Amino acid sequence: MGYCILVVDDSKVIRDSLRVIFESEGFEVDSAENGADALEKTRQNQYNGIITDVFMPVMDGYEFIKRVREIDGYNAVPIVIITVESEATKHREKGLHAGANIYLAKPTEPKKLVVTMKMLMGEKLGS
Repeated sequence: MGYCILVVDDSKVIRDSLRVIFESEGFEVDSAENGADALEKTRQNQYNGIITDVFMPVMDGYEFIKRVREIDGYNAVPIVIITVESEATKHREKGLHAGANIYLAKPTEPKKLVVTMKMLMGEKLGS
């Protein structure tokens, strides 16, 4: 497989949990604690997918997504937003408008998140 993803969340617990989940599925995982750090990492590396929270210090996920979409090579990279479910409709619309592919509410079942990312990356499942 050889996929490398970036996980962006201000919670170390969530970053570490997602790292364990995705590494157990064969992914390489990099992480950042806010949008500004994540943006710098996307400028230096080419990721196959990004999972981001929206409520973070320094630079929120919406601004991060907008800026990532401006970087050469990132116009088609799958971006999944995971965030708390309060005001889900508003956050979903804002995130999709910023350039995310899909919005999932926290807590998200780990298998659902992995399957979603694989599908967005074009992997055929169940074959």
